[in-house]
Amino acid sequence: MLLIVSGLAVRKFTNIYDAPGGDGSTRRTDHYIVVDTGAGQYARKFIVPEHTYDTVHEGRTVVRALPAWQTHYPDAFEVLQP
Repeated sequence: MLLIVSGLAVRKFTNIYDAPGGDGSTRRTDHYIVVDTGAGQYARKFIVPEHTYDTVHEGRTVVRALPAWQTHYPDAFEVLQP
């Protein structure tokens, strides 16, 4: 069964952290989009590329995602035209 999540982007935020690398730690930034599907009381968050993150406006942008199994990284994520 293919699960597609679509709904309104209600929040976006970044998480900046140090990640261990081969030559020491490096600074990383994850860009999150929180999607309210309108079904139930829970929303779903996804980590998206920075260029996608920049095109999303909280409370105004409708998105669709094909979530990967038990991860915040979607297999596909698209911003839908109004």
